Amino acid sequence: MPYMKSIFTAAAVFFIICEVIYGVFSQCTAGQYSIKNMMLRQHIFETFKTSSPSQCLRTCEEDARCQSFNYVITTDVCELNNRTKEARPEHFTASNSRYYFGLIVNRVSLGSIPELPAKSCTEVKASEGEHAVSGNYWLDSVIPTKVILVYCNMSTEDEDECTASEQLCDFNANCINTHGSYYCSCFSGFSGDGNTCIDIDECSSGSHDCDSDERATCTNTIGSYLCSCIDGYEGDGRTCSLPYTECQTYQTLTSSKRKATWATTSVECDSSKSGWYRFTEGAGRKMPTACVPINRCNTRATGWLNGNHPTVADGQVTRQVCFHWSSNCCYWSTNIQVRNCGEYFVYLLSGTPGCSLRYCGTD
Repeated sequence: MPYMKSIFTAAAVFFIICEVIYGVFSQCTAGQYSIKNMMLRQHIFETFKTSSPSQCLRTCEEDARCQSFNYVITTDVCELNNRTKEARPEHFTASNSRYYFGLIVNRVSLGSIPELPAKSCTEVKASEGEHAVSGNYWLDSVIPTKVILVYCNMSTEDEDECTASEQLCDFNANCINTHGSYYCSCFSGFSGDGNTCIDIDECSSGSHDCDSDERATCTNTIGSYLCSCIDGYEGDGRTCSLPYTECQTYQTLTSSKRKATWATTSVECDSSKSGWYRFTEGAGRKMPTACVPINRCNTRATGWLNGNHPTVADGQVTRQVCFHWSSNCCYWSTNIQVRNCGEYFVYLLSGTPGCSLRYCGTD
């Protein structure tokens, strides 16, 4: 902000002159004024003794911080002020031994340089009057012991701290200006008070919307996370599915009498089962992989999978199903197709070698 040349009109109770009292000032130039028996307190930044009152004026004009000065007549002491009585009228008080001198010519505007910071936009406006315009000013009240550049709206006299030359909120936070203040709010994906924001690990906390662990992986990033389908699945990570029709189109085996723990009460046979099937509900989740005793699963010869179930990555595999009868765990057998659909298995069946043989289920 440039230097300003301002002209103030003293109140009617003051004389807009430089009085010749004890030889203090012989005359004033345009834009300067003195007021007898008054002084500005609490804003003196330099005090020195002088042999000539005019030295006060010269020293004040040479120091950009100087806005006015008090002259002590009885001791020939000069007190340089970094404020004017207009900026701080509450500190303008009587003093029988002093003159207050308002330095107007080439006075530096309050808040226009970092060496002369203001306390607030209100103080700037009080100091500069109608010459105060909206813009950036140096203030020392936003951050204690630090001078920063802040935008002042002179219509509302509000300082927008969020425009400050120094960052007030955390790097991962929004700064929201309010009249007379401001507050900080952490970005989405971070937690904290806005002054300090910490990344939220959505993957560990479970606050993500990726598909289930069986279908997708969640990878934490700063402020967010990524979802990706695991091998064998397709999708955007939030919705993943296997690209196989048998995992979407199948028949279900649901009867609890099919379970390996069910003691046979009536004899049933699977000779007519043909197509892809899924074990669910009372029948269990999959075919057992160990020999099942005879007369279970509501049949005579019990069917079980002679081998391990495949992983998703294994794709569609061929497995042997054995049927236990006459003390032989694999008295009859047949080959079927099996696929791991992530959360369940499907089996391609084509009947049984005879009756009464049945495919058993287990949890």
